[in-house]
Amino acid sequence: MSMNDESGQIEQLIADLNGLAPQTLWSRLRPHLLSCEQGFPYQALGMALIAQERLAPLWVAELEAFAQDHSLVTDDCVLHLHLMVMLAACRDTRAFAPLLSLCSLSESESEEILGDFSTSVMARALAAVSGGSVQPLLDLADRQDVSVWLRGAALHALTVRAQEGESDRTETARTLLAWAEAEVARLDTGLADDAEVLNSVVIDLCELCCVEAEPAIRRWCEAGLISDDLQGDLSAIGSLLRRDFDEVCRDARERGLLYITDAATELQDWAMFHSTDSDPGAWYFDEPQTFVREAPKVGRNDPCPCGSGKKFKKCCGA
Repeated sequence: MSMNDESGQIEQLIADLNGLAPQTLWSRLRPHLLSCEQGFPYQALGMALIAQERLAPLWVAELEAFAQDHSLVTDDCVLHLHLMVMLAACRDTRAFAPLLSLCSLSESESEEILGDFSTSVMARALAAVSGGSVQPLLDLADRQDVSVWLRGAALHALTVRAQEGESDRTETARTLLAWAEAEVARLDTGLADDAEVLNSVVIDLCELCCVEAEPAIRRWCEAGLISDDLQGDLSAIGSLLRRDFDEVCRDARERGLLYITDAATELQDWAMFHSTDSDPGAWYFDEPQTFVREAPKVGRNDPCPCGSGKKFKKCCGA
């Protein structure tokens, strides 16, 4: 399709926007949101957001389909990412169940289907549509078969809600601290593979300014469960825990780290819509260049080839 043809279709859609049935309107907008090959779909996304009240039920149904059948996420498909952000921006709680299902992914599946959205967007999306649900997020965080990034996102969603003032900060901190102590027990008995999620909870406790957590965090550090780069100077963690919570929340909001309020603003700067051959941050959906690997590929959980005995992600892969 030429750019002129596409522009003509969009102009006609704008003219017909209010008169089209939701199914008809979505069937015409959907192809423009399906892939990232033609750049960021400013007009199509803008029109979808204008009609979001009428289109949201169709978005929920589409997201449910992606959650039930991951094979629908083909090589260049980004529709599920658009749906996630659009539903989060309009705070549609009907999206919570399919989002939780979409989080039931292994680490490799998460990288393939969600990419960086699993760490930068998912927690905020879950927080926005959770409707105050806590236990489903804790249950997801308990699952050892799920990507550690998505387990961490489930817990961080609780922090986001507290920072947005929609749940009690003290109660949220206690919940996370109790979860972390249970995770430490699993680590001690060998039931947990590693401590990535525990490390992310330490960051959450710092974001909640939970001074009460300091003794436990020190104990975890002494047990070697907290990564060296996070642990650093223990006094630094103490300082983070003692910050002013309101100031922390204001900073997070200014940096766009809380609720998704504008889907277009959230999506438009993503590299998947702007990458070029010379872009070192090209999104993983871009066509890879052919290359010859000079050494065997080392997985994040494989032993580090330097011989240290640590996992690659804990050593040279850090």
